[in-house]
Amino acid sequence: MHLKNDIVRLAATVLILVLSVAGCSASYAQRFDRALTRSFLGLTLQLDSLADVQKKLGVSDTRRCSNAEGSPVELCYSLKSSPVRVVFLSVDAPDALSEKWLVGYKVFGDDESPGCYRQCPLATISPDDLQAGNIISIGMSRDEVLALLGKPKNISGDRYTFQWLETRKYTPKELSLLSSRGYEPEPHEYDFLDTIEVRFGQGRVSSFEVFFAVTY
Repeated sequence: MHLKNDIVRLAATVLILVLSVAGCSASYAQRFDRALTRSFLGLTLQLDSLADVQKKLGVSDTRRCSNAEGSPVELCYSLKSSPVRVVFLSVDAPDALSEKWLVGYKVFGDDESPGCYRQCPLATISPDDLQAGNIISIGMSRDEVLALLGKPKNISGDRYTFQWLETRKYTPKELSLLSSRGYEPEPHEYDFLDTIEVRFGQGRVSSFEVFFAVTY
């Protein structure tokens, strides 16, 4: 009888521990503010432009690393103290750099940098600043990323894609920020699409890409 009671208590304890861990992971993912990933190295997607990137990080030749129609225009930079490459992407538009709004950024580890990014000018960037939303960074474990971002929308080999779609109006804070830059959005609902793509090598983050789109 005592043995049976001990087994029941042990099973209950294990169940509580499992539920506690799952609850912590779920609440951690819920606390993750994806809006934080829209700003990187002091530059904000859908607000700053390639010209702003060059003002902050220095001159870099524009390039296209894809032959696909409508592929983004890109600027890339290398770090003096690290093999990592940083890339900013804008919409494909015939306008001047000041009109090419940022739609995404990428951070590649040494083994992940495509040939297109091998020759990038040096920029004064600290490796400690290369985090998406001050959270996702090169070298994180797969478990850490999943605990933060939750279930991926798609998995293709070692590439995990996380995506969130929200339909709403701009918040007063967002409108104030846009207004300070001379933009006045129409007062209707928009689709806000956040995408984070993470590639793993040996179970750890070897590169990550962040994209943000606003459509009507």
